[in-house]
Amino acid sequence: MSDGRISTAKIALNNIRHRRFRSACIVSLIAVTTFLITGGTLLGFSLRNGVEGIDSRLGADAMIVPMSAGDSFEGALLSGSPSIF
Repeated sequence: MSDGRISTAKIALNNIRHRRFRSACIVSLIAVTTFLITGGTLLGFSLRNGVEGIDSRLGADAMIVPMSAGDSFEGALLSGSPSIF
């Protein structure tokens, strides 16, 4: 600073040096905001992948059985295996 020139970098460094509490608060807020945005994005992607994984493993929502089968289809419903009536 002995050369007498004023530059943007010198003004910014003087501002940070003389107002340390404000600068620390701004840096803290930026860090917290970055953490929240990154965490929210990762959580969203994880939830989406989990729902897609569960959706791919689900079977049929309806089970059609002949009237003559009666109550014998309950075993097929609980075990999840293909059955013939």
